[in-house]
Amino acid sequence: MAKKIDFEKKQEVTLGKCSVCLDSKAEVVCEEGRYYCECQNCGHHSAIRDNESDAIKEWNEEGNVGRIRFTKIKYNPEKGGVYIAYQKGKNYEDEYTVRCTEKPRPEFIKSMAALAEYVVLICELPSEYVKRIDVKSVSLNYGGPNETKGATITAAMMLENSNAPLNINTPNKAFEMYSEDAEPDNKVLMPEDCIDAIEELESEARKYIAGHRAQGNLFEAQKEVA
Repeated sequence: MAKKIDFEKKQEVTLGKCSVCLDSKAEVVCEEGRYYCECQNCGHHSAIRDNESDAIKEWNEEGNVGRIRFTKIKYNPEKGGVYIAYQKGKNYEDEYTVRCTEKPRPEFIKSMAALAEYVVLICELPSEYVKRIDVKSVSLNYGGPNETKGATITAAMMLENSNAPLNINTPNKAFEMYSEDAEPDNKVLMPEDCIDAIEELESEARKYIAGHRAQGNLFEAQKEVA
C-alpha cells in the first residue's frame, strides 16, 4: 500500500514544479521501502530511489527549467525502439542516452508523427506529400551566446517509383533569434506551431525516461512482478 510522506512535519523540503505539466502539486510517495516523487496533476514521477532524499533530489534536478535538455529523440516503429539523448548538470556537462526496445506511449508516437506537416512546410514540398512522410527523429542543438535552441527533423518520404524512401533532413531552424537585437527572420526561425509540436514530443520523451511506456508505468510493472 502506497504511503504519502508528510515532509512538512519531518523536515523542510521543497519540491519543484513538474517538468512535464509544470504543475506544483507534487508529493513524495513511499512504497515497499522505496521512494519517488509524483505529480498529483499528470501522474509523472521521478525515478525510483532507495531513500527519500535521493528521490527528492532526482525530482528537483529534473524539474528545474533547463536542467535537462534533449539532443536527440528517435523512434523506430519497425522495432518499436526509442533512442533518447540528453544533457544534464550545472553546465550541461553530463550526457546521457536511453536506448530501449520498449514501445512508447501512443501519445509519444502521435507527437512524432505530428511533425510530418512541418517537414513538408520547412522543405517547401507540396502539401499533399504529408501522407508520404514518416518522421524518424528530431535533433536539437544549442548555439550562440544565449544557448539558443534549434532543431532539425529527420524523415523518410516514400517514393512512387522506388523501393527505398528518400531520406530528408530539414534545415536547422532556431526557436528564437540568436541575437536579442536581431529582427525576426523566417529563414532562421522555426514556425511557432512546430516549436509547440517539438516541445510536446520533449514532454513525451521525459515521460518515457521516467518509465511511462505503452505497457504502463514501470513502477506498476515492478509491483506486478513482485
